[in-house]
Amino acid sequence: MERGTVVLDGATIAYAGATASAPPKASDEDVHEVPAVMPGLWDCHVHLFGSRQANIEALAKSDPVAAAARAVGDAGAMLAAGITS
Repeated sequence: MERGTVVLDGATIAYAGATASAPPKASDEDVHEVPAVMPGLWDCHVHLFGSRQANIEALAKSDPVAAAARAVGDAGAMLAAGITS
């Protein structure tokens, strides 16, 4: 879409669409112009094992609770990198 606008309300997308239909800008709002806006990226194949080495034997011997906690951190890092699905 040419001349599109995305309006954020904190971390929430309040509007996304044509600039002509966008809500009016408040005087205290920041405006940032960018060449493109991209939706979240998809990782179509991922395993979150929480392992720090590519070793299946070490994975079998690891504490599952610690691995799960590390996997949550790994998922957070993926989200911060833009992978949302």
